[in-house]
Amino acid sequence: MKVLDDFVILDDNVDLLFATKGPRSHFFGYYDKSPFSGDGRQLLCQAVDFDGRIVQEGDKAEIGFWDLTDGSYTRLTETKAFNWQQGSMLQWLPGSNYKKIIFNERSKANFISVILDLDSGNKHFLPTTIYSLAPNGQYALTPRFERLYYCRPGYCYMGIQQPKWNGNLPPGDGIIRMDLRHGSHQLIMETAALANIKMKESVHYVEHIMVNPQGSQCIFFHRWFHQPNSIITRLYTCNLDGTELRLFPDSGFYSHANWINGDQFIIWGRMLGTYAKVRRSGFATKWLLSPILRFYRKHYSSPLIDKMKRSVTLDAFLLFSDSAEDPISVGKNILVGDGHPSICPSNSQLLLVDTYEDSQNYRHLSLYNMSTKTVIELGRFFSPPKFNQTGFRCDLHPRWSSSGGLVCIDTIQGDRRQMMVLDVTKVLEGL
Repeated sequence: MKVLDDFVILDDNVDLLFATKGPRSHFFGYYDKSPFSGDGRQLLCQAVDFDGRIVQEGDKAEIGFWDLTDGSYTRLTETKAFNWQQGSMLQWLPGSNYKKIIFNERSKANFISVILDLDSGNKHFLPTTIYSLAPNGQYALTPRFERLYYCRPGYCYMGIQQPKWNGNLPPGDGIIRMDLRHGSHQLIMETAALANIKMKESVHYVEHIMVNPQGSQCIFFHRWFHQPNSIITRLYTCNLDGTELRLFPDSGFYSHANWINGDQFIIWGRMLGTYAKVRRSGFATKWLLSPILRFYRKHYSSPLIDKMKRSVTLDAFLLFSDSAEDPISVGKNILVGDGHPSICPSNSQLLLVDTYEDSQNYRHLSLYNMSTKTVIELGRFFSPPKFNQTGFRCDLHPRWSSSGGLVCIDTIQGDRRQMMVLDVTKVLEGL
């Protein structure tokens, strides 16, 4: 391993190709979208003049791109609809030959999305937000961000409060499908239809929608508050019109996912077991599990405590497929913590995954070979304690270039978040 500075340690075969610099903060957002243009030359980003606090109503993020060949920066536009974890859902519009981008924005009445033509500068305004796009660039799926304002701090947008979207199960909440060509949209999955009678006294919402590479179906989460500080998650897939709804093992806990191909995906989740059943009991959660979970959250960075937790909860990366009822555990005793998984575009057996901060406040980036069951640590990145366990934390959120040779992450440099591009070509050649 080679030490670049006080914040970055890299594998000897990993090179730092490019890094944004202050005084502004630069970031991209979530891990399921790529900031790279098809030729790997341009890198989309959002830039803000602040850091170390949550996003507020009056904040704006500038949208632009970096040219990785000469280090120049081009300003494109700005948005008022963004958060630290997922940005503005900024991404290249599929099918536009990297000539158009799409992102979320805020109008006076509601949250919307915008398609920007980079050649002409023209903007096409769409009536609702985008979250995950079909690979042909014709459709988008999205939850109602007006609803997320009331139940998902850190993943919502600020500036619009519409009381009709407050409450346990507001009518009309759910997954929306929008035609990006002319803006027509309809509700394809209503949240209320997912909640049974016993659940209806809880606050429910849907999120983490992810369309598969074939554009035939999507993953999504149905979540509700089981206790004030306890969220239960159900994992579903369905077609992009809402049909063929499938509920996966109802363990109550799922986190970050990524598609491997059209019918297989990997996700950090929980096997069905005693712990999962106990957690679904309101009495047990309140009087038995809550004290234990408080202790774990205080000592979560201890490897011993984390190992004890996993032996009880059966949490792991799980591989699901349409042809199998039960999941397969991936990276057992190797990938031992939740992270953001990304499948290499040039080799679907290579899994790029990050971690949360360890006891020394380093976040780790690793490449796991699902065929050989081997792992290579690509780097470690220091995360200042004041950022950790907050709504303005900076997860690495690793993303591939389309060729698979470059990886982009968000990380903290000093007191500002910046984007780094790592060249992992030599690592891939050695696998």
